[in-house]
Amino acid sequence: MFSSEGEKIKLSQVISTSEARGAVEKWLLQVQDVMLMSVRDVIERAVEAYPMTPRTEWVKVWPGQVVLCVSQVRNQQ
Repeated sequence: MFSSEGEKIKLSQVISTSEARGAVEKWLLQVQDVMLMSVRDVIERAVEAYPMTPRTEWVKVWPGQVVLCVSQVRNQQ
């Protein structure tokens, strides 16, 4: 997935167009599920990397929305 800012998140799973058997609605639901799963995976990895990386470097490595999400989670702990 690519954001309009050029940030990239790799999909965690391959999306099979043949499983939908021509039903666009099923394919779109599969795309939505894989997108959500992929963002969750990236957030989990960012949370794990946070304590091991200096924040000034950590912020540069992860997508902006992930940085905002993880920063809020870490500030509440």
